[in-house]
Parts: sequence; structure tokens; C-alpha cells
Amino acid sequence: MVAAQIVATLASLLTLSLSPVAVADNVTSLAGTWTSKSAKVFTGPGFYDPVEEQFFEPNTTGMSYSFTDDGYFESALYTVVSNATNPKCPQAFLQWQHGTYVLQDDGKMILNPIAVDGRQLQSDPCTYSKSLYTRWNETVTMKSWEILIDTMHENYRLNLYEFDGSPMNPMYLAYRPALMLPTATLNPTATATASTASKKRKRSLGAVQAQGKLGGMEADTWWWIGAGMTVLGGIGFLAV
Repeated sequence: MVAAQIVATLASLLTLSLSPVAVADNVTSLAGTWTSKSAKVFTGPGFYDPVEEQFFEPNTTGMSYSFTDDGYFESALYTVVSNATNPKCPQAFLQWQHGTYVLQDDGKMILNPIAVDGRQLQSDPCTYSKSLYTRWNETVTMKSWEILIDTMHENYRLNLYEFDGSPMNPMYLAYRPALMLPTATLNPTATATASTASKKRKRSLGAVQAQGKLGGMEADTWWWIGAGMTVLGGIGFLAV
């Protein structure tokens, strides 16, 4: 009873000082870094290095979104997806992008990425001997969003709903202010050239093959993960 009263009091106090990106039904600002339940994936320099063109593989799968009060966002996604045709061949993806976002009057959230900056590292060990490193971007429409107080986790929870209303995995506030890379365009050249010797290394990102790894994991490791997934019945997504 006392805990419930404390939560209610906290919510009422925070509602009085909401930032411009909070709406009436939310208990706090959208600004900050949010991460899924695994709390292993975060936006910022610990996930992707735009100078060295390098991903840093988290310990487990998950996702993270960051927002600023003045309309910028960043996202970091780490997923492993089973292969329905051949469960021994899972695919793993590291995906990063940033840009601007808009909160519409109808409740939608639109994420508009800087197209030249987005990156993806894909591991498909049954198809490629090395991971594929490519440019990647995706304009995202969230049908709605909300921020609640999660009493079980004793933290703010961000619920995002995809364009069709399907709920995404909930995320929890991890950092405020947000943990993000610079919001300006990081790789402005339209066509980058390969140069492993240069510190500011850029690659022609049609389908660059990395050194047989996704982060620190060899392609063979992903094969064994696939075999394990077969034993478990071929899960669609690893838990986040």
C-alpha cells in the first residue's frame, strides 16, 4: 500500500515538469536512452563506431532507442532469427541508425533516418563464410507510444507499437540525458572508398565481407547456435 502511494506521488510530481516531448498521458519525458529487458544493448559508441566502421557485439540480443528533446533519435538493434526452412542456419543482425523523429497529432511517431549513416552487419553462416557489412536504413512508423511506471522493475517503461498496432518488446529508461553518437551526418560522402589503412576508414558498402565474424563470434559458432535452436524447436527470436 505504501509502495503504491509512493509511485502515485512520484507520477504526479513528474507530470508537473514534463519536457516538450512528453504528452499528457505519459508520466515522464521521452528523452533519454531506453533499452529492452536484457539491458545489454545500448545506443552510443559502445555499440557502433562510425569512424572505424565497426560494431561491438553485445553479450545478448536486445534493442535500444534514444531520443532528445529537440527531435533526434538513435536506434541499436541486435537480433537472431531462425531459418524456418533450415533451423540449423540462423541469421544474426546488428543494425544501427540515427536521424530525426516527429510526434504527430494522431499519436504516431515517425523516425526519419539519415540514409547514408545507417549500417548493418549480417551473419548467415550457411550462406556466407563471412559476415556482410552494408549500408542500411529504414523509415519507421510507430502507430502509438506510451510511457508508464513499471512497478515490477521500479523504472519507467516505454511501450512502442508498430505501424499495425503490434506491440514491440517493452524498453526501460537507462540513461538521461541520452547516450548517443553525434546527431549530425557522420558519413556525408555519397560513395565511400575502401581504405583499411586510414584511421577514418570508409568502405564501399555494397556487400563488404567482414573477417568471418559477427562481433567476436565466428560463423561456426552461429551454426552451433542454430543446432541448439533446432533442439529447442526452432525459436523465432531469441528472448530480449
